[in-house]
Amino acid sequence: MVDAQVVQETVKRMLDSGIDVPTIRQTLADIGLSEAEIQRVLSQANAPATAQPQAPAEPSPESVRDSLLDDREEEELRETTAHAALEEQGLKLDDLHGKVDLLHEKLASPSLSQSALEARLNQFEKDLGELKAGSRALQDLLKKILETNRETLARLEQQKK
Repeated sequence: MVDAQVVQETVKRMLDSGIDVPTIRQTLADIGLSEAEIQRVLSQANAPATAQPQAPAEPSPESVRDSLLDDREEEELRETTAHAALEEQGLKLDDLHGKVDLLHEKLASPSLSQSALEARLNQFEKDLGELKAGSRALQDLLKKILETNRETLARLEQQKK
């Protein structure tokens, strides 16, 4: 924003140098002042000066215009700097969002160690099933052997008698 004191002094100089009020209004509008601000500046510039020393030399209209142009350039520079900073922050936020999304994907998908553990667990389950089947087969075989031994022992005892 333009310094109010500089604008006030510039308007006073413009009036003192004979520049008409419509031209001053347009100049103030060009630097971004609202109609209410323009009216306030003009009314203060027309008020009689109280205890303000006169400047030793009045500036020329060119110097006033140059001053206003300098102020405008300064404001544009501030805006450009602010836009650049905002754009840079936007890029940083986009980069951060990308990293967060990547992290979410990694957390959502099973890792290699989890898939390896699942494969080993499946192999253990398969091996356990085979062991149970082998154990049952061995148990059935031992029962048949035991039954055969009992029958043989019973026949031998009958033969003894």
